[in-house]
Amino acid sequence: MSINLTSTDQATTPLANTPLATATTLRAESLRGLAGGQVYLPGDAGYDGARMPWNVAVDQQPAAVALPRTAADVAEVVLAAAAAGLRVAPQSTGHNAGPLAARGLDDVVVVRTSELNEVHIDAETRTARVGGGTLWQGAVEAAAAHGLAVCTDRPPTWASPATRSVAASAGTPASSAWRPTA
Repeated sequence: MSINLTSTDQATTPLANTPLATATTLRAESLRGLAGGQVYLPGDAGYDGARMPWNVAVDQQPAAVALPRTAADVAEVVLAAAAAGLRVAPQSTGHNAGPLAARGLDDVVVVRTSELNEVHIDAETRTARVGGGTLWQGAVEAAAAHGLAVCTDRPPTWASPATRSVAASAGTPASSAWRPTA
């Protein structure tokens, strides 16, 4: 995978000559076009919807929001964020968005994993592999198709991530943002 991280062209940067133009915003511009074009910056159409967590009482204002559809998209965004000097915070549904927002998101790229909702059941080993945005209902239905059940303390209709913060963030607590290294 190759990522072009050339300097931002001031003439083509929508925020370059506006009051919203900060050093962080200009660094976040390098993420435009990644994840199949599903990266939103403040001022973009779609930014407000993309940054909205499940807990709507929390007003997240990150430098950018990425909505990757594949693991390759995630890697591309994380590598570009690292190259731009931005922190990364994975977020599935945003149930626990309060602590994350309280730490400040000015230099954070929120990687929303909601589109990473695949479920693979291995009926022989009786195991499931789920994406970082998988909800319990998807895991329950996929297991049931193989005559298996998901053991959980949550009702299957809850919009609660089956993978919680551990799978969504490779062990990083959901309430933290981390600075990746390239």
